Amino acid sequence: MQSENEMFQVDIREWIEDGVSQCMGGVRYTFKTPNALIWSFNSGPDPVTGSDCALNLRNDGVLAFEYTPPVPVNGSSSSRAVSWKTQTAGLGVRNLTLLNNGNLVLVDDGGRIVWQSFTVLHDLFLIPTGLEFFGNMTLYDRVALYADFSTPGCYALSMGSQGSLIMFTRANRYVYHTIGVANASEPKASVSNDTIAEYIVIRQNIDFYTSRGVLLGHVPHNVLSNDPLPNVTDLIGSALFKDGNLMINRPSEPNPNHHLYYYNSSITSFCAFPLVCGEYSLCNETSRSCSCPPGFRISYDMATCTATDDATRKCSCPTQYQMPAFNSTCVPADSSYSLRPISVSFPPQPSSFTVASQAECSDLCSKNSSCNAALFDSNTSSCALFPILYTMATPSEKNNSAQAVLAQERFLHKNGSCRNSLSFLRGSPTRN
Repeated sequence: MQSENEMFQVDIREWIEDGVSQCMGGVRYTFKTPNALIWSFNSGPDPVTGSDCALNLRNDGVLAFEYTPPVPVNGSSSSRAVSWKTQTAGLGVRNLTLLNNGNLVLVDDGGRIVWQSFTVLHDLFLIPTGLEFFGNMTLYDRVALYADFSTPGCYALSMGSQGSLIMFTRANRYVYHTIGVANASEPKASVSNDTIAEYIVIRQNIDFYTSRGVLLGHVPHNVLSNDPLPNVTDLIGSALFKDGNLMINRPSEPNPNHHLYYYNSSITSFCAFPLVCGEYSLCNETSRSCSCPPGFRISYDMATCTATDDATRKCSCPTQYQMPAFNSTCVPADSSYSLRPISVSFPPQPSSFTVASQAECSDLCSKNSSCNAALFDSNTSSCALFPILYTMATPSEKNNSAQAVLAQERFLHKNGSCRNSLSFLRGSPTRN
């Protein structure tokens, strides 16, 4: 199935990896290669383990992505399974249509839309131009999987509760950049008032809207001087790339398979990317080098990856998933040492707790089995907990200094087990 303007198509692919049949399907941009998939029919942005995948519009009006699971160990035959389906039974669905903006819709006899992908999809690899991108949606960067299909990488983007786009690492949800019309880090942003934005639409700019559809303002793209931004109808949309930048792209007129890119997020600082150095590393913008905080030593040996969740594996196992190469990683030089102050710089973290003191922040981390790092902001008395931290920037001419304390602490749990926890306790936030 293809849209009338031939820009979008429904695509289903099946392949065998390590002897296991897998499949994936969704709406893709016709001319964009590789990694053309915008969103997937799968229940998440990962392939289905099975064969004979098909998109089926049933007689009751339900659209379902079906497949045959692998043969069970007992050898009994596998029945058809459903990875994803619409809740449209009994709504008079008569037709399935792919619109010229990439929106897959179900319509009734009167031509009315009873279901549309733009209102129900949550996991994206590209924000199509014209899509209303709400807080329940997430944009992922791509890791090549098979042909034009991808799985989520280390970076992601979503609408934050304060009305700005937040760009974060998936493994620990560390926010490394924000984009918003009321954001001091976006001096070129055009703002109409201080109402919180609920969604954005990618057009020639990133337009921010209230829940009632009132335009609050926009953040312009950085247009290349030798290639003016085209008519809005030529735009494909915005996507995250493996370097962590959000970019707009469109096809080149001479060659539709070649795409021109424009930066949205405007991240140009070497140290602004959280994966530029190793875990718990300090990044120096002036020398473009990585080092370790006091009490840590540099290690070029990557430890055996024991991560069980997908996001951490892809960010902490770069040799396996070909993610950005870590120059090094920092490991404790000693099992115990005293608190040592360091100066670091990184953006405010929205997912934090209100605490009374730095000690309370550290205590919260010690009582949380998944916490290995804590960030304390004395200006707002907030504490953010993380399972892991990547690059932290040292102060430079481009950013302000924030006093922080790095601690190696040994916690004893009630069950008698011990673990080491790293606490980065900062004095004040800086904006990138």
